[in-house]
Amino acid sequence: MKILLVCSMGMSTSLLVEKMKQFADEEDSIKAVGLTDYKKEVDNGNVETLLVGPQVKMRFKEISNYCEPKGIRVELIDTLVYGRMNGEAAMQIAKGAF
Repeated sequence: MKILLVCSMGMSTSLLVEKMKQFADEEDSIKAVGLTDYKKEVDNGNVETLLVGPQVKMRFKEISNYCEPKGIRVELIDTLVYGRMNGEAAMQIAKGAF
């Protein structure tokens, strides 16, 4: 699964990416970017699931409107999951099991 995390600048979600990799399958690809770069990743076909960080949840609808017509599932990362940097729960969100 190709998973993209989006936050303001991609820095804080990079920490969560590392935690998620501990619970990822071998074929999973996980990356973090800032708001200014997510469209490039989507347009390049590098995303199947996009997770939105809680600090940019006000842009969730805009991101969903861009991604969902392309067949990309968009989910908001729960604030507690994000704050605790819970990689296991974040992977569950990405896989639709949270």
